Amino acid sequence: MLKMKCERCEIDSASLFCLRCKRAICGKCYEDSLGLCSDCVNFKKATEWDRRQLVRILTETVRISTNNLEKQKCHACEILRYHLLFTLKVLKNLGIELEHEDLTGLRAPVHQLRDAVIPLIIEAISQKKLAADPTSWPRI
Repeated sequence: MLKMKCERCEIDSASLFCLRCKRAICGKCYEDSLGLCSDCVNFKKATEWDRRQLVRILTETVRISTNNLEKQKCHACEILRYHLLFTLKVLKNLGIELEHEDLTGLRAPVHQLRDAVIPLIIEAISQKKLAADPTSWPRI
């Protein structure tokens, strides 16, 4: 019987497979609780950290946008409106990613942010008295 070497460390014999990268892995390079090799565990941790930072930035963006919409001079700001729409797009994409990845504790904050952004967009559009179709808006 042919023994495969671990495709990560290339030292020990492989007896497991990583669920993410599908490489043959030895017991030393495998994280039982996650079913992943140590490389994929590190990637997963880095990705989760990045997404947490993104949620933190989006939270601050929503806070600033809320404050700006309270100012009379910002009601008609096209940049603010586009910024809010972009924030909603990022939140939507992040929500899709969270459906496929188990990024602990991020689903609720992303849904809360999305629920907070939508009324801001509606307010920004209604203040400007623009059509709901963004393609009909003037370009800046």
